[in-house]
Amino acid sequence: MKDIYLDHAATTPIDVRVQRKMASVMKYTYGNPSSLHAKGIEAKQMIEDARIMMAKSIGANPKEIHFCSGGTEATNWAIKGLAKAHPLKKEIITSTIEHHATTHAVEDLVKEGYTHTLVSVDAMGFMDLDQLEAIISEDTLVVSVIWGNNEIGTIQDIKKIAKICQKKHVYLHVDGVQAFGQINIDLSKLQIDLLTLSAHKFYGPKGIGILYVKSGVELDHLIAGGSQEHHLRAGTENVLGIVGMAYAAYLMKRTIKSYIRHLTELSIDLYERIRAIAPDVILNGPEIGIQRLPGNLSLSFTDVTSNSLIFQLSERGIYVSAGSACTSDSILPSHVLQAISVPETHIHGSLRITFGKDSSLSDHPYIAQTLEDVLDTLR
Repeated sequence: MKDIYLDHAATTPIDVRVQRKMASVMKYTYGNPSSLHAKGIEAKQMIEDARIMMAKSIGANPKEIHFCSGGTEATNWAIKGLAKAHPLKKEIITSTIEHHATTHAVEDLVKEGYTHTLVSVDAMGFMDLDQLEAIISEDTLVVSVIWGNNEIGTIQDIKKIAKICQKKHVYLHVDGVQAFGQINIDLSKLQIDLLTLSAHKFYGPKGIGILYVKSGVELDHLIAGGSQEHHLRAGTENVLGIVGMAYAAYLMKRTIKSYIRHLTELSIDLYERIRAIAPDVILNGPEIGIQRLPGNLSLSFTDVTSNSLIFQLSERGIYVSAGSACTSDSILPSHVLQAISVPETHIHGSLRITFGKDSSLSDHPYIAQTLEDVLDTLR
């Protein structure tokens, strides 16, 4: 039985070229980047070279790139770091479909007296931008928005959101974890103040990410200690992960157009096949196209549960999820699916299928047939 991995939104396998690059670093570059001898200087230079490579991949200045442990830390750092640096403003605005890294970070601040204001979304998951503009007040510190939703694939209009934030003189933090690789990011053309990325979403290693901080944005540290990362993120740098992340970003940026075409073709084909065997299926989020992450299919079925579908498909070598991997132990419907008002008849039978570069159209007949068999069995 062939393994068919369709959970790339949860994590991607490390690119073999990135593996080779990291293996070389692991073997030869073992110095502490803070050491003043040759081995330390060599490691420090690798970090700075990676910083330049990472910056070029997103249209940023190298000084605006800050390495950290991943998307969750970067998002916490963005929101809490702003709060520490600007203690007089006590309101944080997010949408109702943010990742838990964002919502839980804000909840921590609510316990300290902050206000969390939510902007509603429509049935496709798009933020109500009129509502956003109307609710921003003099007390608003930051608007935090997920660019490409990890569950339903909705791509927010960040350019319009940025213009609203700029007009209202509030910071904009963007969770770009799912976006990089499926959206061509060029920060030189956008008014984004802070951006979160995570390497393991674009064929890099786990445990490494970045927080982009636009020049001039005042941010406090989250982790105290040494003077690493421009005195903002203490701790001996993960040289191995940093080099791996930057190289993965370089490779992804180089092939992004063909990658997007590949993912879009896969999404269209499999969705058509699934509609043929399950006419009652609902596609959560926007239609496949420019307003949806090209590799994301969020589907809801009647008369089955997500967990039973995932288990039965896994037994047959097909690996999918119900939504965010960070909430896979929850038996409650996703807050994202609730926010877009997925019908009660469908909300408990949701699957998230997310494609990658090794996904193949040739697997689709088997996937569709297996899914049909599983649905028949469970119903």
